Amino acid sequence: MSVADVIAAIAELGTDDMPAVLAAVAARLAETREVSLVEASADDGLLDAEAAARLLDVSPSWLYHRPKLPFRVKVGGKLKFRRSGIERWLKQRQG
Repeated sequence: MSVADVIAAIAELGTDDMPAVLAAVAARLAETREVSLVEASADDGLLDAEAAARLLDVSPSWLYHRPKLPFRVKVGGKLKFRRSGIERWLKQRQG
């Protein structure tokens, strides 16, 4: 089934069906992202919030309240932080 077919099928649905469609898409996206992150993490050190906060000299709370940080990943429903991403982010910020 092509993307165009999916879009056409969605266009035919009633508004009552939209929450279920959105939930299914979100679940599939999360599943796909989690699998790719687990595969990617095989060679990339993942840190918990405490370790990442120490590396960045911030509080764990600071990390939790910044969802757009490029080194944040969810693995198995848990928030982790890529060490290599943190190092790259720090280099960029230092100029």
